[in-house]
Amino acid sequence: MNQSEGPIDPMDQPAELEELWCLRRQGILDQDAWLAARRLVLPKTTWRAWASRHLLLLGMVLILAGLVCFFAYNWEAMGRFTKLGLAAGGVVLSAGGAYWMGLDRLGGKVLLLTASVLVGVLIAVYGQVYQTGADAYELFLFWAALIFLWVWISDFAALWVLWMVILDYAASFFWNQVAQPEGWSFQFYFFSLALLHAFFLALREVMLAWGRKWLAGEWLRLLLLLTFLSFLTSPMMDWIYKDVEGLAFFLTPILWILGIALSFWVYRFRLPDPRALTLVFLDTCLVLTTYLIREIDALRGLDPGTRFLLSGLVVLLVVGSAAWGLKHWIGRMHQRRGKRTGMEAEA
Repeated sequence: MNQSEGPIDPMDQPAELEELWCLRRQGILDQDAWLAARRLVLPKTTWRAWASRHLLLLGMVLILAGLVCFFAYNWEAMGRFTKLGLAAGGVVLSAGGAYWMGLDRLGGKVLLLTASVLVGVLIAVYGQVYQTGADAYELFLFWAALIFLWVWISDFAALWVLWMVILDYAASFFWNQVAQPEGWSFQFYFFSLALLHAFFLALREVMLAWGRKWLAGEWLRLLLLLTFLSFLTSPMMDWIYKDVEGLAFFLTPILWILGIALSFWVYRFRLPDPRALTLVFLDTCLVLTTYLIREIDALRGLDPGTRFLLSGLVVLLVVGSAAWGLKHWIGRMHQRRGKRTGMEAEA
C-alpha cells in the first residue's frame, strides 16, 4: 500500500511571479526586494530577449562606426555627388526601414535612430563639400532641429539621449566660437548646461506622469540627474579654489545649493528614489570634503602629517554622516512605501 505523502512545504516550491507580486502588494516585499526577486525568477526567454535587444543596438553602433570610417578613409577618392548620395541614401533607407517595420517594434526604433545619426553625417558631408562657412554650433542646432519630429514620435529613450547630446555639443561649440571670445565667464557655460539638463530631467518626470512609459527606465533619470549635478559641481570646485571672479563668484554657491536642495526635495518627498537620493548625497559629500580640506590646507603652522590626519578625519566625518543620513531617509522611504502598499492591498 502506498504511503500517504505529507504536506508540501511551501518553501520547497519554486517561486512564481504571481506569488511575488502578491507579496509586493501586501507590503511584505519592498520595491528593491521585488525587483531583485523578479530578476531571479524571470524565464530564460526574457534573458534571450534582453540579449537580443542589446546585440541589436551593438550591431547598429558598429555599422554606424563603419560608415563613418568608410567616409573618412575614402574621402579623397569619392566625388561630391557620390559622397552626398551615399549619405542621403543611408538616411532614406533607414527612415524607410523604420516606417516599414513600425515604431512599435525595437527594430523600427533602432532604424530611426540610425537615420537620425546619418542626418548628422549628411550635414557634415554637405558642409565639407560646399564649404558653407557655417559655425559648428549652427550645424549641430540644424541637426537637432531636423530630427526633432523623429525624436518626438519615436517613443525611444536612446534617440532622446542622442538629441540631448547633440544640443550639448551645440552649446559647447557656441561657447568656444561666440561666448568665450566675447569675454563671458567660463562658469556660465556650465550653468547653461546645468539648466538645460534640469529642463530635460523635469520634462522626463512630467511626461512620465502623463503616461509616456518609454521614459520609465531608471537609468534615464539617473543619467539626467548625474549630468545636472556634474555641471553644477564643476564651477563649484573652481569657487572652492578661488578661481571664480565677478558675478559668477556669487552665483556659483547659490545655484549649487539650490540645485542640491531641489534635487533632495524632489527625490525624497515628491518622487522617492533611493538611487537618485544617493547621487545627491555623493555630490554633497564631494563638495563638502573638498571645501573643508581646502580650508585645512590654508591653515598656517600645521605640519604635513597633521594636515593629512585632519583631512582623513574630515572625510570620515562627512562620509559617515552622509551614510547615516542616507540610510535613515531610505529606511523611512521604504516604511512609508510599505504602509501605502498595505493600505492599497486592504482596499
